[in-house]
Amino acid sequence: MRLSKLAVCTLVLCCSAFLVGVGSANAQTGITLTANKSQSVNFTGMGKNTDSNPVAGSEVGITLGTCFKGECTEKGTGSGTGAFASSGAFTLTSGQGSIIATLVNATLGTWSVSETAPIVFDYGTKGSLLSGDLNLLSFMQSPKTKSGTFDWSGQADLTITGGSLASAFTSSGGILEVNVLFGSTKNITTLLGTTTSTRGTFTGGQLTPTPEPSAFAIFLLGSGMLLIGGLLRRRTSQTSA
Repeated sequence: MRLSKLAVCTLVLCCSAFLVGVGSANAQTGITLTANKSQSVNFTGMGKNTDSNPVAGSEVGITLGTCFKGECTEKGTGSGTGAFASSGAFTLTSGQGSIIATLVNATLGTWSVSETAPIVFDYGTKGSLLSGDLNLLSFMQSPKTKSGTFDWSGQADLTITGGSLASAFTSSGGILEVNVLFGSTKNITTLLGTTTSTRGTFTGGQLTPTPEPSAFAIFLLGSGMLLIGGLLRRRTSQTSA
């Protein structure tokens, strides 16, 4: 089957649009976070169900880092590439007892996470490079593994509030995936219904911008219109013949 000139042009334009889209996505890249040594994440069972908390038996409290006077912090350094080229220290600041994980699926080791107040993220001196409010949405610790990940599902969880890199993010904010390393394969589901604790080590994470849905929609619309045009031209040619 021979392709018409219009069909060939259509394919070229579609491929070009795709490559431009991929190139733009790669050019953005992101910021890699590396935790300082001995940065801990503590998980504590919330006890058995009670009248005041009828779901306590399915919950685990989470503490990020070291706490002082009710304020907990995780610290480390960041390094950005592409549109986020930068380097500097970062901190995650949360309130003690403000983060709760609720079991969603014991077989998969998935949890939903909620906070009574946002976790403050600062990158650079006092957030000079980037600052925002972080709401961890999920946690996964696959059975028989030593690793755990916050926001593994790739949902937007960081609302940008300032910093010189803020303009490089979309209006949807960012996705901050945070990694935890446990000392054993013991799963945190064993904490349910108890008040015992287990400790993991915060190793770092990856911050990327939330994809702008409108850009992908425009690409699909443009590609669809070009393909339709090619098909109509071919049909017209065949009818004339």
